[in-house]
Amino acid sequence: MTKINADTTCGLPLRELAEMEVDVIPQIIIFDEKPLRDDYEIDTPTFLAKLKDAKDLPKTSAPPPALYEPLFRAYAQQGHSIVIPAPSTELSGTFRSAEMAAEMVPEADVHILDTRTIAGGLGVLVKKAKQ
Repeated sequence: MTKINADTTCGLPLRELAEMEVDVIPQIIIFDEKPLRDDYEIDTPTFLAKLKDAKDLPKTSAPPPALYEPLFRAYAQQGHSIVIPAPSTELSGTFRSAEMAAEMVPEADVHILDTRTIAGGLGVLVKKAKQ
């Protein structure tokens, strides 16, 4: 079986991704030097409130390979292939993080795609990959 893995830059609601059985890796949003996972540590209303009150714009960070690695190991053990429609390498380090994690789990059958897009366009590609 092929499993689809997305990250939160795809713009699809976490509930919808869960219903589609697509695993999600969070991007990291940094407010005042405090990193927050944008899957369960910060939601959109909280982000917007913090943004409104922030003196400086938040920074972002690609998910570290350590977030991908356990997922890759689990799927390799279950005999699944993994397809990752990743945000554009020109805009995010997410592709490289997934690539590094795949190198850590050589027995995993991982296919990482540079979609050359982000947000809504990436969300459409995640849905198409799932289909």
